[in-house]
Amino acid sequence: MIRKMTFDDVAAVSAAMARAFWDDPLQRWLLPDESTRLDRLERMFAGQARYSSIPQGECYTDDTCATGAFWAPPGKQQPVDEVLRAMEPLEQIVGEAIVRFRAAFSAMHAVHPVVPHFYLAGLGTDPPRQGEGLASRALQPVLERCDADAIPAYLEST
Repeated sequence: MIRKMTFDDVAAVSAAMARAFWDDPLQRWLLPDESTRLDRLERMFAGQARYSSIPQGECYTDDTCATGAFWAPPGKQQPVDEVLRAMEPLEQIVGEAIVRFRAAFSAMHAVHPVVPHFYLAGLGTDPPRQGEGLASRALQPVLERCDADAIPAYLEST
């Protein structure tokens, strides 16, 4: 069953998301050291869930916490200056890679839509559970609202 993510789910979902994104091309470029990437990704996803996605009320998972869909609703995407300031604590996790993170964010921001939309900031499933349709089902609550209210959805994909 798909449900809204709670703070109690953060550790398990963040670990699943980190494993899902471990070999993602963007993450490999951002965090090239394989020996630290998994831990850094897990801490990054935990921060995203705790301080952004869950408080916005649009973060979904399944009962086993094997998948995660991190949405930002229309009008809730942070202004660029706010996001860059929010990256300061990220530097404690990623160290010198913060330069690459800022470059990636700037490139994504340059093509981000300006019309109101739901922004899918992250979607992933723990690799052993991929292929079961969990991520597709985790998208449904927001996509159904998008369809009903004629609101676009947006995702950058690496």
